[in-house]
Amino acid sequence: MESNNARPPMLGEIVKSKFSLSMKIKDKELISFEITSKPIHSDKDYQDALDIEDNTAFLKASLRLLEEVPKKSLDHSRGEGFGKANKKGKVKHTTAFLSLAHDRLCWLQTGVLGPLANQARHIEIRHIVCVEAGQLSTNFSLANNIQPMDPETRRRSFSAVTHNRTVDLIARSPCVCQVWVRT
Repeated sequence: MESNNARPPMLGEIVKSKFSLSMKIKDKELISFEITSKPIHSDKDYQDALDIEDNTAFLKASLRLLEEVPKKSLDHSRGEGFGKANKKGKVKHTTAFLSLAHDRLCWLQTGVLGPLANQARHIEIRHIVCVEAGQLSTNFSLANNIQPMDPETRRRSFSAVTHNRTVDLIARSPCVCQVWVRT
């Protein structure tokens, strides 16, 4: 929405934000967050990785999909687009990727100066206790209290849990979510 005095969204209307995250009002209670930024890898690439049964081959294929893309220009993304639930319960667009050394889960800051700051926040992979599919964290609970999400959005959600923080992400498709959880 553009300003505070604008009309509320109508049922079925897509609300676009400046961060390429759209919210579709499906019915009076549920919303669906859609990532509208251009993907780096296709869903077929992610599905092909999920079809690999050998864990070593899967890990090699998934790391190629998840790792950081070196920046070639200012408009080139460094990773896949995600929705990220913050501790206030708001879902904002972010770019998440695995560092080239495969030792950190990184995401670009969101907010007013996030894209300009160009600073990647990160958590060390060795500090991650588990990666859970679904919306079980407190950040997702707050987001669902503000505006409940539809089951499709819940299937695309996952959380990277450490001892002192949680990074809650909404992927653009269920297969992208499954690759992140399985890796």
